[in-house]
Amino acid sequence: MRMDMHKARVNIECSLEDRKAIKMMAAQHNMTISAFILELVHEKMEHCPISWGEHIPNDITVQALDESDRGEGVETFNSLGEMWKSMGIDDENFESHKTVQKRPKKI
Repeated sequence: MRMDMHKARVNIECSLEDRKAIKMMAAQHNMTISAFILELVHEKMEHCPISWGEHIPNDITVQALDESDRGEGVETFNSLGEMWKSMGIDDENFESHKTVQKRPKKI
């Protein structure tokens, strides 16, 4: 068990149905809601190392990273549209990603 010197309060907004479900699940495990939620968080941290910075890449990934660092197999593009096109994606679908400058209205 961890001995934390400082504690923080966390408020979670959810529906009454969700609160009831959380309360029932905690009760099934003879736990408080706080203890139940914290256990879920710690479980997630143990089972999902990628999201917590503990992931060690496999040999294939290490090789791919080394190759790209040396510039091997790296494609460069002159525009975002060229990149989309190389992936077979129609640039028209990405209009929202383009920067649009609006001119001020003349009075």
